[in-house]
Amino acid sequence: MARAGSNAALSERALLDARAPTITLIAPQPGDLIPQGAEYRFLWHIEEEHFAAGAEPVVFTLIVDGELILNESLPVETGGDYHLDWLVSSDLSDDAWWRVAAVDSLGNQAVEESGPFGIGEEGTGVPEAIPTRPVLAANYPNPFNPATTFRFALPEAGPVKLSVYDARGRRVTVLVDGPRERGWHELRWRPAGRASGVYLARLECAGESRTRKLVLLK
Repeated sequence: MARAGSNAALSERALLDARAPTITLIAPQPGDLIPQGAEYRFLWHIEEEHFAAGAEPVVFTLIVDGELILNESLPVETGGDYHLDWLVSSDLSDDAWWRVAAVDSLGNQAVEESGPFGIGEEGTGVPEAIPTRPVLAANYPNPFNPATTFRFALPEAGPVKLSVYDARGRRVTVLVDGPRERGWHELRWRPAGRASGVYLARLECAGESRTRKLVLLK
């Protein structure tokens, strides 16, 4: 009876929020060429409100020339930034693609699959490629005192707003409000005179928003 009740409660919660995790593949991008015989870092980001102790591991899959090369399970990362380092064999020189799958603690599942990229002697892919969707990376350090650094990426040039709110939802500052170029941006926030506690950073651009929790300690 207890197990059935738990399942019913989980189903009820899932009905309230059936949104799947949002996965953004950052690097490599389709058409990149990564180098043979060197270590390469795959990068991706996952936005999800319901990753918790009950969430399943994130699964990374790499296929080269139709052959399964890697199938790794990674623990859920606070902040949503993920990477996997791979030592590229000097024997590989074919087209490849990669996939990330995630299931939150409510059972909502998402799978994101890349377009093809290449492996060759002269790699041109960069570890910090521009993502196809807006990304607000984890600020660092976090917790912080007296300052922290924000990094965000825009898939296209356009207007963007980056604001910070307190735990009650009151906006305490606007760090960015205006047009920015495509690509990665970085800025430092030093909240002089602010009390210790939890704050929320919110990035708004291209009709989407991204939120991060940050903790100021004094």
